[in-house]
Amino acid sequence: MEFLKFEKKHVLGIQEIDVQHKEIYESVNHLYEILNGDKKEIIENYQSLLQKLKVHFETEENLMKKIKWLSLFLINLSTIEHWKNILNILKH
Repeated sequence: MEFLKFEKKHVLGIQEIDVQHKEIYESVNHLYEILNGDKKEIIENYQSLLQKLKVHFETEENLMKKIKWLSLFLINLSTIEHWKNILNILKH
């Protein structure tokens, strides 16, 4: 029985993130399945889940930084183009 179900609506379209999300769902479901089982197995799977979460949040943070820098670059590029246009108008 699934505790959490990974559905199409959870897909973001960013392959690396989508794969990580699916793996996290699978890890949570596996932990749910073994909840009343061997404590050593539970601890190992819990630690594995924590590591997946750490990597996932680092990946998302790095992606957000890239998007921020790209946005800043595009804003600066458009500002430069704007001032070039103003200078061209002033020249004439």
